[in-house]
Amino acid sequence: MAMEVVKVIDEAHEAPITSLAFNPTRREIYSAADGDKIIRIWDAKSGQLIRTQPGHKGSVTCLVYSAAVRLLFSGSIDNTIGIWTDKGINLQMAPVGGPVFSLGWDTKQRFLIVGGHSLIQIFKVDLVEARRIAQQQRSVASGLKDSTVVDVPAILRRHFVPLKGPDLCHTEVVSCILVTHTGKVVTGGFDKCICVYDFDKLERPKEAMQRMRGCHSAAIISMSYDSVNNTILTGSIDGSMKVWSLEGRLLDKFENINDQSVTVSYVPGTNMHWASGRFGRLVAFDPRAPANVTKYVTESNGLDRFNVSLLFAPDGTEILLGASKQRQIILWQFNRMGAYRIFKNQSAWLEGMIVTCNTRALARGNAMSNVNNSSNNI
Repeated sequence: MAMEVVKVIDEAHEAPITSLAFNPTRREIYSAADGDKIIRIWDAKSGQLIRTQPGHKGSVTCLVYSAAVRLLFSGSIDNTIGIWTDKGINLQMAPVGGPVFSLGWDTKQRFLIVGGHSLIQIFKVDLVEARRIAQQQRSVASGLKDSTVVDVPAILRRHFVPLKGPDLCHTEVVSCILVTHTGKVVTGGFDKCICVYDFDKLERPKEAMQRMRGCHSAAIISMSYDSVNNTILTGSIDGSMKVWSLEGRLLDKFENINDQSVTVSYVPGTNMHWASGRFGRLVAFDPRAPANVTKYVTESNGLDRFNVSLLFAPDGTEILLGASKQRQIILWQFNRMGAYRIFKNQSAWLEGMIVTCNTRALARGNAMSNVNNSSNNI
């Protein structure tokens, strides 16, 4: 039971990679880099570049792919959101009135949540209009229709009043957004705060919002949702990872795990929290203990091979994507039959093992007729 490295894409970009997304149906990875206006699409199996998607006039800051509607959304500092089919067709560059720093997707209600500077906007995606535009573009490409398009309706339709800071939003950049399975929007920002919004109450935004102040000593730059334990992971520039309940209680904190920014992720199959540690090495935390279990799982999970600066776990998959400081894209795949932990203190070759369920101890017998016990390590 391990996260195995199945693909490494070297020199994926010329600049540091800032955003990743994943298409589970087509097994494609979407990536964007600092200062780059172009999205790159990679084949997850071969690691080959499939195509590039130009269209933005400013740097692409964030990506989110929805398997439910088969659309890729890209945010940029050019004040637009790009809407793309999974075959790379640009349906629209939707203006949103300001730079976009983060995106979130609500699968149940098909809302796109957009984070700006002290601003959150929530849009409903008009799938009928998206399909109509896609069909129109296919007709134009095949020469069956004139390319002149007049008054194209918007695919993104604002559904709620924009949430503005300082009363209804962050006071600085909204750096990360996630949507829980229980219908809450959770955001993190450069103002060190976490904001939680209840979708059912967004018509009355003051009632819908809960603000948690001073969650970190520096900007929050990464968030992930632990769907099993219904908790939120946050990573910060202050070098720490923290675990929060949706009610705002601090459940666990792991400080000084990195002397740089910490990015976090949760992969359901492993039931572990993953973060970028010192020198960019991946670190693993078991929420059941809670404890840092990195030393037990490093070799079996390839944690010491890469200098990771970005982590992303696609929702509904058992995949972990990472970007290294060497501009690599790394793909880990959860293997239920893989080795979970490797113990190296055996002095001779191993003849047998016994697991005692009542004490959760591992008895190991070797060729020297010795029996060694390893308790609380399995």
